[in-house]
Amino acid sequence: GEADLDDVVHSFEDTRLSVLGGGEDVPDTDGVLGSDALPPLLEKLRGRNDLVLVEAPPLLTVAEAARLAVRTDGVLMTIRHDHTSVDEVDQAAAVLDFGGTPVLGVVLSMVPRSEGSAPSYGYRRSRGAAWERPRTVPHHRSASGT
Repeated sequence: GEADLDDVVHSFEDTRLSVLGGGEDVPDTDGVLGSDALPPLLEKLRGRNDLVLVEAPPLLTVAEAARLAVRTDGVLMTIRHDHTSVDEVDQAAAVLDFGGTPVLGVVLSMVPRSEGSAPSYGYRRSRGAAWERPRTVPHHRSASGT
């Protein structure tokens, strides 16, 4: 679009968080992710922020996701529990490696709760206040499963 960045970036009061929403669904992601306007936008956002996160479509199903990845400083790969195969993870890592894009971390999503775990974890918004941690933090199992 042709909007001024200051008009479309939403800043949250009393925080340093700003969000630039994606707007409406676009049937042609190639036109957006492959746009010549994207690199200057990313550079402008980098100049105004400590960290820029870009949500992208799945790497193996949308070719433009790989083109976007090489324009970033790295990828936080999301892997869906009981859905994404080890082979798919290996393929995605190979695509990123080929493009010289480092994997900064991995998020395992949709993990079912174990018996006795807390019903939720995250942040909440109090009336008129900035985002804050819940007062109680549930116990999490270690990476080794203990």
